[in-house]
Amino acid sequence: MSTFLNHEKLRREIKDHFLKQEPLAEQLNIIVRHLRNLCSKDINVSSDLLYRLSEVLQIPIDDLLTMREDQE
Repeated sequence: MSTFLNHEKLRREIKDHFLKQEPLAEQLNIIVRHLRNLCSKDINVSSDLLYRLSEVLQIPIDDLLTMREDQE
């Protein structure tokens, strides 16, 4: 099993918090393109970025994660 950032949950949280991508990316210290990628597909993220997302959105880290079977 692998753990990924769940793009659907992230996108929903951003929408629920009425956040705009450019200011959010700046607050997270990432480029807007990276934020768009985070919102469009489940990908691995650094623990630092995951923590910052959790802090900015004021939700537990677990709420942003999804588990997936490893493919061999």
